Amino acid sequence: MMGSRVIMPFKTDWKFIEGNYAGAEKMDYNDEHWRLLQVPHDWSIEKSFDPHMLYGGNQAYLPRWSVGWYRKHFNVKPSSPKQRVYIQFDGIHSNSEVWINGHFVGKRPYGYVSFQYDLTPYIRWDEENVIAVKVDNTILSPDRWYSGAGIYRNVWLICTDYIHITEWGTYITTPEISPDEAKVTARIQVTNHHAHAVECTIMTEMLDPQGQIKGKVENRVTLSSCETGEIEQKTRVLEPELWSPDNPVLYEAQTTIYCDNTEVDRYCTPFGIREVKLDTQKGLFLNGDSLKLKGVCIHHDLGCLGAAYHDTAMKRRLQKLKEMGCLP
Repeated sequence: MMGSRVIMPFKTDWKFIEGNYAGAEKMDYNDEHWRLLQVPHDWSIEKSFDPHMLYGGNQAYLPRWSVGWYRKHFNVKPSSPKQRVYIQFDGIHSNSEVWINGHFVGKRPYGYVSFQYDLTPYIRWDEENVIAVKVDNTILSPDRWYSGAGIYRNVWLICTDYIHITEWGTYITTPEISPDEAKVTARIQVTNHHAHAVECTIMTEMLDPQGQIKGKVENRVTLSSCETGEIEQKTRVLEPELWSPDNPVLYEAQTTIYCDNTEVDRYCTPFGIREVKLDTQKGLFLNGDSLKLKGVCIHHDLGCLGAAYHDTAMKRRLQKLKEMGCLP
């Protein structure tokens, strides 16, 4: 939960079956005998290795050319009469289609992108809801690496007011940096779902890693009915701590929207203050110092664990790479 915005992990009690089942998107479909699991999930890593598999060298000899279905039953209690409900998928491989209570809400062919759908028009408040996800890996040519199959990254249910920061609606830059101060620019998109114009105050505070306010700016704006508008806010942070691979200091831009002196949304964006320059003769410079990139070619899967994302496994991988001398 983040202020007036509620962000809930949506990972448990999913039902899954491999295969293509007609009518599985319908609310009253009988999924009683489907497997119960938690996402992120990769059904390909669960299969047996096939040494004769077509394109097996690219796909770790683990078959994934099949269809899978996921379903989840859930309840949403309204916290206010003006509430929007979104579902955010951090990654589905691939060619996913999503339904809520039998209503189709979207299709995403590409498997390596996060996306969000607005469920509000079809939500049954304080009653059972069913979300269904079809994942079809049969119609794509093979990747040149192990892709996995399924809802392989986290899922979130997001509840907001009718006036809120748009999906991934903040963009932070630090155009000027000196030892004394850093100038910070925030571009913020705000959506008004009301059927009438709304006047509101948008305030952004820059917080240091200890949570102390180091900069603050606010603007009064008017949004027309069903409008998405963008504003630009500029402030400064005194004596900034600079981000670097060895000292990855992150600040946070905390943006709050007030209507009639009531908070209606709060959105937090982490960012680093650093200066990056690329010189065609001398190379890459970070915060005035020459930086040599030392990296490796790795993909999103976690080796023998498959493509399903796990925080602890990813953290361990990055720690081991750094110990080996990589600069991720």
